[in-house]
Amino acid sequence: MPEFSRLTQDIGYTFRHARLLSLALTHPSFGAQNNQRLEFLGDSVLELCMSHHLFLTYPKMKEGKLTALRASLVCEDTLYRIAERLRLGDYIRMLPPLQPDTRGRKALMADAVEAVLAAVYLDGGLEAAHEMVERLWAAEFAADREAGNGKSKLQEFVQARHLPELRYDTVGEEGPAHQRRFTVAVYLEDRELGRAEGNSKKDAQQKAAEIALNALKEQEGDA
Repeated sequence: MPEFSRLTQDIGYTFRHARLLSLALTHPSFGAQNNQRLEFLGDSVLELCMSHHLFLTYPKMKEGKLTALRASLVCEDTLYRIAERLRLGDYIRMLPPLQPDTRGRKALMADAVEAVLAAVYLDGGLEAAHEMVERLWAAEFAADREAGNGKSKLQEFVQARHLPELRYDTVGEEGPAHQRRFTVAVYLEDRELGRAEGNSKKDAQQKAAEIALNALKEQEGDA
């Protein structure tokens, strides 16, 4: 069985039954005993923990926005970033061994995060799973709050002037899976207000919103 001391320290949870963690990191190619069932369970556990977090954090946010925000926090891109921070690639058992250029690496690592969360849930209960989510998603939560502030300010500016609805489009993606760069443009109807690059779509949206807000304020000042 692999040595998991570094990983459990990064996760912030010590397993009573280490075999659960080992199973969570076993790809189907390695044998019949693999992480697919744990991945299935982890998907639901993650949605519950994330829903609980967002419900408490944003008491005035409407259901539709809560749903969209949750989707961005449990998507493959976010799960992959967390997997990379945990260096899960060092622990996943598969045949042939996982490599940086392994086909489907991004999805495979994202699935492993869900499986590990399910293992924590089975070993320590819902409270332990919730604590893991709060810990591992802390950077994502902070980024969402920052992005939400920038986008909210732009939205407030637009609504106060009774302008049309804003639209954010991802207009470019480049780089390897573990170092993707996204380009996002923000539009007012068909008019582009600004565009920016970022390491995530949320980051690019935030930067584009700031550019757009500054452009609208300058335009208003010149009027």
